[in-house]
Amino acid sequence: MPIGTAMTVNLRGARLRAVLASVPTWLPRGRTLPEASWRIRHRAVVVLLLAHAVIIGVYMALRGEPTADTLIDTAIPALGAFAASRSSLPRPMRSGIAAVSCMLTSAVVVHLMNGSIEGHFHFFAMIPVVALYEDWVPFGLAVGVVLVHHGVMGTIDPRSVYDHASAWQHPWKWAFVHAGFFSAACIGAIINWRLHEKARDHEQSLAAQMRHQAHHDALTGLPNRVQLLEHARTLLAGAHRRDDSVAVLLIDLDRFKEINDVLGHASGDVLLSRLGPLMQTAVRDGDILARLGGDEFAAVLARADEQAAILVAKRLISLLTETVDIDGVALQVDGSIGISVSTPGAGEDIDTLLRQADIAMYTAKRARCGYTLYQSEQDTSTRERLSLLGELRNAISHGEIVLHYQPKLALPSVDLIGVEALARWQHPTRGLLGPAEFIPAAESTGLIVPLTLTVLELAISQMATWRSGGRDFTVAVNLSPRCLAEPDLTRQVMDLLTKHGVPARSLELEITENTLAHDPERALATLTSLHAAGIQISIDDFGTGYSSMSYLKRLPVSELKVDRSFVSGMLGDAEDAVLVRSLVDLGHNLGLTVVAEGVEDQATLDMLADLGCDIAQGFHLGRPMTASALASWLGDPVTVPGGMPAPRRGAEMPVTTP
Repeated sequence: MPIGTAMTVNLRGARLRAVLASVPTWLPRGRTLPEASWRIRHRAVVVLLLAHAVIIGVYMALRGEPTADTLIDTAIPALGAFAASRSSLPRPMRSGIAAVSCMLTSAVVVHLMNGSIEGHFHFFAMIPVVALYEDWVPFGLAVGVVLVHHGVMGTIDPRSVYDHASAWQHPWKWAFVHAGFFSAACIGAIINWRLHEKARDHEQSLAAQMRHQAHHDALTGLPNRVQLLEHARTLLAGAHRRDDSVAVLLIDLDRFKEINDVLGHASGDVLLSRLGPLMQTAVRDGDILARLGGDEFAAVLARADEQAAILVAKRLISLLTETVDIDGVALQVDGSIGISVSTPGAGEDIDTLLRQADIAMYTAKRARCGYTLYQSEQDTSTRERLSLLGELRNAISHGEIVLHYQPKLALPSVDLIGVEALARWQHPTRGLLGPAEFIPAAESTGLIVPLTLTVLELAISQMATWRSGGRDFTVAVNLSPRCLAEPDLTRQVMDLLTKHGVPARSLELEITENTLAHDPERALATLTSLHAAGIQISIDDFGTGYSSMSYLKRLPVSELKVDRSFVSGMLGDAEDAVLVRSLVDLGHNLGLTVVAEGVEDQATLDMLADLGCDIAQGFHLGRPMTASALASWLGDPVTVPGGMPAPRRGAEMPVTTP
């Protein structure tokens, strides 16, 4: 045989085998009918059999048939209905009894109608009824009854099966004719059966998909809060019986908002979709890691004490430090984890454990220590913090925020060149609160933005008052990194300046060096816009952060403030002195005005003047004071050696401000 012909034959053979192999997939599987659906259908079939028993009995009585014959023919569907309704029998047996009874009832109908063709229609009507069971056993039994009836009874007593002479003479011929029609009815019933199975499969698949979606996070594929709560409640119920512990870990990603702001939310979603499965590898088999929403995840660990929970927390932190490439940008995400462990026999619920883990997580975030175990004292501080935030929101809107001003003096002339506005909270019951008591809480929420705008409003309003009295000097206000993320910050600041009739050159905005490390491009855009409007920009606490010199060169800043930690130690520490000298030179080389913070004595002031520092600020020159106290300070200064105004006694100590 030629090679081409052989290949054609082999190809056709392979196709034939493939077709034959797929034949079973065309047929129904059988026994896929849910129990509830089967009961409804089976009850209908039993009722149908009972109805046939009544109709056959009435029909035969009206025809005057012998009582014995009537009882026998009526008993076939009646006994079938009785046996099929026995709940003690298994489902397949009850289905088989009902199927056989249906077909035997069809045989009774054929015999009562003397084998007329119309009587045979009953078989065609009954086979779809049997197919309602969607089970090959009762269906096969029903087909077997028909074969026996037409094949055996049609041969032994053709006059009882057929009503015409041709069939009496050739019963097998007509048996095959009837078999063809019956097969067509069977095929139709099977097709309908198969379509029902496919529809049910689709419904079950859709239901399973919906159940999965209801219990899983679409982005990461991890379980969601609903599944975590269900799983945790089951674990806690078992733990209470076994007297063991369940641990809950709450994981919050650090700096995730910055990634969203810089790269966009789509990139943030990609990062979450990669981190989720990665973090899942840190938990043990049988434990659950879920995404609660945003950048917050939670893990529930079965039979876990504090040490087991800490091991999982360490693995999670280690995984989070791995570099993830998103759109060509290598990212590393840190995490803060709070751990709460149930006490055996205490009966804690999952809501309590989640709340405790949340408190511990915020404690870890503030301490920047990676993870923290829940302690009861954390709860008190967190409650106080929540209460403080609520009060602070009210304080902003009810005028409880006040400003104190610290002088900035030019060197070597010691003339007043400006002041720095420092926020204080005049609390109605706790008295005057320094910034350390409320600024960190505001920084961790969106309150820092309205707080800063309030400080700007107060400072600019006071500037207008001073200018109307003939005083013209700059006022510096600190800006939080969150404020630089506000897209319309420049417009809001300029609206305030216009409202009070203060020129932009009189306002100075201070940013910390670390602001540049978070989102340098956005910070650059915002600061450039502010500078273009005429507002001066200053870098506060310089030397303590991690900003890049390239960004320092690009930023539109006019002033550099050397951190007090270097200035206060420059007399006794040669390294601090070298650092201050270097920072002064750096600022001058970049064309910036250099301010030294933390000047506490005359010797430090003299040394700064010798180094060429432009401006000094510190307790030796003037403590932070109210606007009225500053007016007195300006109008009647008490001199000290060197002609410097003396600090006012009793003024509060300055603390890092927003």
